[in-house]
Amino acid sequence: MKRATAFEITGGNCPGLSVPFFRIAMMRRDVSRQHELLMRLESRYPSNVFYATPALANIKEFDRAYNIASVAQQSVFFSPREIGRLPDDKTHTIAYQPGLPVGYFCSNPKPIKARTFADLTAIFSEQFQQKSLSRLEDTAREMRERVVELASPAMRQAEAVIAERVRRRAEGLAITVRPPEQERAVTDILVAREIARVDLGVEMVVAQPS
Repeated sequence: MKRATAFEITGGNCPGLSVPFFRIAMMRRDVSRQHELLMRLESRYPSNVFYATPALANIKEFDRAYNIASVAQQSVFFSPREIGRLPDDKTHTIAYQPGLPVGYFCSNPKPIKARTFADLTAIFSEQFQQKSLSRLEDTAREMRERVVELASPAMRQAEAVIAERVRRRAEGLAITVRPPEQERAVTDILVAREIARVDLGVEMVVAQPS
């Protein structure tokens, strides 16, 4: 947003925010359950579920960042649970600005912590140090089960079809033969990612310590 007539500026209720700034619209409550499902996922996986939104001024900047794989490094991240439940079925937005420690959930501005890519890197590094990590096979299976629980009835019915398609695709691309346990883990992760992406509008990123 480039104009000082933006309601976030004229209302005077967003301290520190100035033009130019960014604004994203959230999915309306009567259109999608996305926000509710994200909060449920975050309850199960604290500090692992975020809205991610780029701080790039135009498509040219985005393309440049994309080409050097730095979109995430130039994005801002917000916790669904810190935003809280959507109060109604109206359109709600988040206003944010690079370098500002908070964004504002609008239309009645509420400050929410803005995290950078470096913040997330520190969070995940600490989690890897502190948590007793499960085996990949167990984590992958739990991840798939959790995502399927949140999915729509139609997508739950399609789970087996998706899994079979994933297996056939993996067989066609396989260069080396993996043990059955690893094959199942890969299938579980890919099925969970596909259902989350298509049905929940969520992009899952899987990380493990090196």
